[in-house]
Amino acid sequence: MRSRKNQRGLLLLAAMAFFAETTGLAGQKAGHSEQRIDYYRKWLEEDVVYIISSEEKDVFQKLKTEEEKDQFIEQFWARRDPDSGTPINELKEEHYRRLQYVNERYRSGKPGWRTDRGRFYIRFGPPDRTETHAGGRYMRKSWEGGGVTSVYPFERWWYRQLEGIGSDIEVEFVDSTLSGDYRLALDAEEKDAFLRTPLGPTEQEMDGKMSRGDRISRRFMGNPSNPDLEQQQDWFNYKRLQDQIWYRVDQMIRLEKPPQLKNPKLREIVTSRISFPSTLPVAAHSAYYRLGENQFLVPISLQVENRHLTYGLESGIYTATVDVYVRVMGLDGRLYYEFDDTIRSHYTLEEFPQAGRQHSIYQRFLRLPAGHFKFEMFVKNSEQNIGIKTFSLRIPVSKPGGTELEVSPLTVTQHLSRLLAMPSEMTPFVIGNLKVVPSFEASFKGTDEIGVYFQANGIGLDPSTVAPSVEVYFREFRVLSGYKAGGQPPDPRDFSLWYHPEAWIIMERGAMGT
Repeated sequence: MRSRKNQRGLLLLAAMAFFAETTGLAGQKAGHSEQRIDYYRKWLEEDVVYIISSEEKDVFQKLKTEEEKDQFIEQFWARRDPDSGTPINELKEEHYRRLQYVNERYRSGKPGWRTDRGRFYIRFGPPDRTETHAGGRYMRKSWEGGGVTSVYPFERWWYRQLEGIGSDIEVEFVDSTLSGDYRLALDAEEKDAFLRTPLGPTEQEMDGKMSRGDRISRRFMGNPSNPDLEQQQDWFNYKRLQDQIWYRVDQMIRLEKPPQLKNPKLREIVTSRISFPSTLPVAAHSAYYRLGENQFLVPISLQVENRHLTYGLESGIYTATVDVYVRVMGLDGRLYYEFDDTIRSHYTLEEFPQAGRQHSIYQRFLRLPAGHFKFEMFVKNSEQNIGIKTFSLRIPVSKPGGTELEVSPLTVTQHLSRLLAMPSEMTPFVIGNLKVVPSFEASFKGTDEIGVYFQANGIGLDPSTVAPSVEVYFREFRVLSGYKAGGQPPDPRDFSLWYHPEAWIIMERGAMGT
């Protein structure tokens, strides 16, 4: 018979064994949870970072359970399956093949998918032709200015055709840090290692037609049509069009152009010219900013009030979907642009009570020549909730010579701020290093902050500084409601400031520039 002391020892051992077993199970569950969190984070921030939309990303980040996230990932790939009748998702297979390729080939102190070459390869696939230079001695081609110089390692990629974007697409990547990290170059001179030294002159520099200082300072205006100096028309006439900085910026815009229409039914509704009742109020805004001699950057923006949208509840998230179709035509009937897109508005259960006081905005950058254009917008939230917006935009033709001062339309903004860095890709509501969100309202309270954005061209040079010189004056016109002459002036906080998009702020043009 076992003693009481031995029995206590056996009980103690059993308790210790049970505690160790439950602790191990808890540790396994915690480890599994951490692995799943890392899996979802990697999927969102690495696997699909270049192909997921901002709306999809917002929805995914608000999901709580693993089941919801797994369902989202499954639907994410299903929406992109080019042929649902096959047992595999061809797009998904190709996407992960590209990921593996860039991580093996383009890593340089960071994973290959984070490099510019990796990002470009993932988005557009392998180029049709590549040109690789390891750096060192380099004989410039005639369209690069001729002469011999030394260059950083660089690559040129050429695509014969990118669907929905265009043909003959050429991009250049330069390793200016000699670290193996090739960066997408907007400046054709970026690969020249001797650019800021007296070495490696071009043929024009050797002939005395251009100084190195001229070549450096004027390359950002390196357009033969630039009116600042007549001599400049001969300085850069050797350059190919695709090596001009503004052309490369313009090419970035085209690379951000959306694919072919995903919902052609919207086009059919507009083309059929049937009169649909407009039940969804839509506000629109447009402007234009010069890119080149006869090319303009045209941001098209629209806004819908969330209180007019129909929301559905799924997995604890309120979601409203707005389909957008836009067509841009000239007076001659020529079709310049046609695209469709989708706006999604998401709110959690806690956020939804505030939805009715907010709005959804959308913007797309277009590239248009001077002329008169008609914009047709069709916005649909449901079969019964439809909005139609039509307006025109006139982009004036510049006078020959281009020496007169030109000012773009004034954009009154609800938000205007400077970014810490310029985005590497075209981003909605971002122009250069400024975030510009236009105001869609026609009135402002006295306590509202108002920003004004515009572009000025043809500014003269100050002879004393040899730099552009300009003075800008603004004059406000206020309309006071209910105020009679001789009466007590109203409190500024009690009235609204009404404006006309082009006339409420007047620029004293005679006092601008020299």
